[in-house]
Amino acid sequence: MKKMLVLFLITAFVMGAVALAGCGEKKVTIEGEEGAVEVTEKDGEVTMTDEEGDSFTTKEIDVDELGIPIYPGAKIQKGTAAAITSEGTDGTESGAIAILETKDSVSDVVAWYKDKLSGKTSFIDTSMAIEGEEVGMFSFQEGDLLKSVIIGSNDETGSTEIVLSSSSADMGLPGSTE
Repeated sequence: MKKMLVLFLITAFVMGAVALAGCGEKKVTIEGEEGAVEVTEKDGEVTMTDEEGDSFTTKEIDVDELGIPIYPGAKIQKGTAAAITSEGTDGTESGAIAILETKDSVSDVVAWYKDKLSGKTSFIDTSMAIEGEEVGMFSFQEGDLLKSVIIGSNDETGSTEIVLSSSSADMGLPGSTE
């Protein structure tokens, strides 16, 4: 899992670089302590493949593709809406993520999402206070997809951040050991 996190961070960097560089197919090999990773970009899709043949692909998506309600007036943080696919010896896993922000309070956003999502199948509300600040955390299942919403304050921008994610249900919840 640590290896995939490193790959995800590299992908985010590469996606930014590719966006600045323009169109066409590009390939680069990155050598690291854990081996080499080949990074290929074509038509806005970035794929990283390690020496064992495991691959990790990201592609920018429209936030509506997540199938999770969008808080009224919230703005997507540029470059944060992406579909992610991992293929390897353990099979294929996929998911998508987007980060939104609003100037509305965390409490208002939490209340809105709780109202919109509480009737969903397998709805779970694990909201809590962390270091005295409210954090909204909701998840539900829709078909074979596990969807989640995490809401908290961003001290740097003074805004409320909303993280929307959707993944194949067998991927498990964020923070799981699988």
